[in-house]
Amino acid sequence: MSAKVERACISSKTSSMKKLRPMGTATVLSRAKELQLVEWVNEYRRLGAPVSALMLHFKALDFAEQAGLSRQTFTASWAWRKCFIKRHRLSFRARTRQGQKSPKDSAKAVEELNKTMKETMHKLDIQEAYNADQTPIFFEYVPKQTLNAREARTVWVRSGGKDKERMTCMLLGSSYGRKFTPFFVIKTRKSTVKKRTEENLRLRHGFGKTLWKEIKVLQELHGAQIYGNSTGWWTSDLSIKWLDYHFKHRPEATLLLWDELSAHWTPEVKVHAAQLRVHLLECLAATQVSVSRQMWRRSF
Repeated sequence: MSAKVERACISSKTSSMKKLRPMGTATVLSRAKELQLVEWVNEYRRLGAPVSALMLHFKALDFAEQAGLSRQTFTASWAWRKCFIKRHRLSFRARTRQGQKSPKDSAKAVEELNKTMKETMHKLDIQEAYNADQTPIFFEYVPKQTLNAREARTVWVRSGGKDKERMTCMLLGSSYGRKFTPFFVIKTRKSTVKKRTEENLRLRHGFGKTLWKEIKVLQELHGAQIYGNSTGWWTSDLSIKWLDYHFKHRPEATLLLWDELSAHWTPEVKVHAAQLRVHLLECLAATQVSVSRQMWRRSF
């Protein structure tokens, strides 16, 4: 037995194994039950419903129970799932909302933006630059990954009906790699009483008295700022509050990279930024992903 263990340790394929047993000795589903499981997957995919790894795991356990195998005998382990997917030419595919841009064009845009930014920093004697990145956060009610036949160019997934429900998140990072308090904007119902609406905006980030008690706890628990309005979108008023929160107490001049969202570039926002000595530099959509990655991971 010791010689067998020694031989296993020499090979890179077997050195990390916790168990040593010949191929085919583990308990698996019968061929008939596996084909039933494949048919179940195909039926779900024909309806456009996603099939996650967890769904496959539990369905395999159900079929095993029907075959008289206990959950101690057959566990539908990761290794079994990997072999099952390979045997039936399946693969996991992920949903995505973000289109891809040419790496060459993106690299060129980032290079031009970096050049402009460095020239501006030198001209204004600025030591640290900041990058704000606004991104939507969608409420997912269906898995992001689904099991599907290999080599399919398009994978259809039926919507859960909530694919457009989301909140807005504003992130801020610096060229020194520092990260700052994130802002979240969620959709909330506005009061029908004008005086109360103004009070909510002034004292409670746009929320009513009852909801504000929960929001305040969440802010303290997660170290974030949470605002609410009737649309869940970022507005020019929020841009001003955001600038005050992050830059009002900074005496030195700063450089801020912002995308071309209209709420970032209203006359009121530009005037307020100038009063705070915040120089705004427009970051085009083609460079947002790349610049954000650079800003968060390394200095310029």
